[in-house]
Amino acid sequence: MFDVIIPTYKCNPAFLKEAIDSVLTQTYQNFEIYISDGTPVEHELNSKKILSEYTDSRINIVQQVGTGISDARNQALAQGRNPYVCTLDADDVWDTRKLAYYKSIIEKSEGVKMIWGAAVSKIGGEQGVEHRAGYFEDWERTRPEHRWLRLYWCPIMTSTILYERESVERFGGWNNYMTMGEDMQLNWTFMWHYPKLCIQ
Repeated sequence: MFDVIIPTYKCNPAFLKEAIDSVLTQTYQNFEIYISDGTPVEHELNSKKILSEYTDSRINIVQQVGTGISDARNQALAQGRNPYVCTLDADDVWDTRKLAYYKSIIEKSEGVKMIWGAAVSKIGGEQGVEHRAGYFEDWERTRPEHRWLRLYWCPIMTSTILYERESVERFGGWNNYMTMGEDMQLNWTFMWHYPKLCIQ
């Protein structure tokens, strides 16, 4: 049901393993993982070396041919076939119930094109203060034609996002010419075309 896209480049091994483990331990298990790695094959931080002890056949490592995060995501996207695409950064982790929860939203909400949720982050490292980000209060009270504008002022958190594959492909995926804000541009496109079918 889900393809999980993880772009990497000389990633911290501990962080990448935590990200992968947070997918593998999901309560809903119908997924494939596509890691698109721009790290040179011979480099010690190439994902194939970092994840050599992982044997789960759902882990697919794509050696990125081009450069940049958009290109990495697009190459991973091209490898998958599931109807929904989830993005996860290599230094983030998911709650174990994420995919099961998103599946329940899809099943009860006809025609879902995009889903996102709140993320918890820490300011100041491990001993820092937790805060919630990427979530809009009173979202349902925002007029549908104005929703894309709220995304402009307050970006949503990339690692919480689910997209309908068909729409991502129709929109051309992530813009390869952008090295910053590429996910925001795709999110605006979804919100512009489907303001009532993008769910927080």
